[in-house]
Amino acid sequence: MLKKHLKIFDLDENFSLEELQEKYDSHLKEFDISDIDDELKNIYLEEQIRIRESHKVLLEYYYKNKNDNSSSSKSKINFIDVRQKKNSFISTFFLKVNIFLIVIISGFIIWDQFKANKKPVKTELPVEQKCEETNETETETELEEAEEKANKELQKKEKKEGKKVKCAAVNKSGNRCGIEVLPSETYCTIHEKVEQNETGEKKQCTKIKSNGKRCKMQTNSKSGLCYYHD
Repeated sequence: MLKKHLKIFDLDENFSLEELQEKYDSHLKEFDISDIDDELKNIYLEEQIRIRESHKVLLEYYYKNKNDNSSSSKSKINFIDVRQKKNSFISTFFLKVNIFLIVIISGFIIWDQFKANKKPVKTELPVEQKCEETNETETETELEEAEEKANKELQKKEKKEGKKVKCAAVNKSGNRCGIEVLPSETYCTIHEKVEQNETGEKKQCTKIKSNGKRCKMQTNSKSGLCYYHD
């Protein structure tokens, strides 16, 4: 589940808070609806919701790891060599006071960490669980393929009945894409598979919109156009 959110921001598990915020701001800027066509606003808003959800999950993951590391470092108590001060009553007294305070503070720290981390985070999943996740991914892919096949049959029926023909793809919410396609096409421009460039590097879409501004979407397609304009 975490890998899905990391992939959206192109980050690894050791990301910094600055990297996460930079990616989050950049992605929201890409899907800014202030100067886009009306027909794309709903799609941009869906992307914004997905970006915010992933940002929230990664923030929780970051602070959880930070608390775990903080707890580990604070639990190491440096012991004082009391033999050098055993002849001094005053030194011994202050030593005992310091130890007492350390114990009290450590107790509060451990208690706070216990309340914050009732369920310990497992750094590595068991082999059985990894296999289950792999099987779940394969099952989801098979279901999507089956749904697309069924949607293609629906397209044939829509064409016969003279209705608007919708895209056969399945969107992220698990429903059929609601965008209308051209008579000769099966998928809309968003879900149509296009040839990618050799480097795989993402660049800004080259499309100039009706308002005279360049599209802000990033793409790695060979044509240089994003999936909205290709």
